[in-house]
Amino acid sequence: MINPGTDGYLAYTLIHYIIQNELYQKEFVKKYTSGFEQLAEEVSSFTLEEAEKVTGIPKATIEQLAKDIAQLTPGIVWNGRGVIMTTNGASATYGFESLMYLMGNIGKPGAGVVAHLQSYSKPTDFYPEEFKKSATKMKHKDLLKNLENGGINMVYCMGNPAVTWPNSAKMKEELEKT
Repeated sequence: MINPGTDGYLAYTLIHYIIQNELYQKEFVKKYTSGFEQLAEEVSSFTLEEAEKVTGIPKATIEQLAKDIAQLTPGIVWNGRGVIMTTNGASATYGFESLMYLMGNIGKPGAGVVAHLQSYSKPTDFYPEEFKKSATKMKHKDLLKNLENGGINMVYCMGNPAVTWPNSAKMKEELEKT
């Protein structure tokens, strides 16, 4: 699990790795974006080694994620209210959206950015119907209590309760056990 509040650091490390290893879509970036050189300079200090320390994610995992993002196309970022509602959420969102631009994942089927503020893509039928109509909805205190008592085996949640909900440290601890 990523350390709370470090989503942006992860995004910028992924950007740095992709640029450094020339895994981005050069023609798309040249034709449709601006500020590439400035972005490359800004993220140059975000190394895999430092990201491992900051985010808690192993260096090899971050490196593989960067390679996957570069190779698996089309790609979409659907951050909804998850990343945006965390510490440094606007910066983190900018980072993950920038990855889609670097990979040329804008303006084509199955690609884009979907956020709670604006959308550059309109995916449909993304969630199975049974996820949309939950038989059990509960408040954070009831969720925490049920996690502590072992009454929950799976949590489907919008956002990141380990960061944004009350008693987030305890919530993170209990979610890691689930």
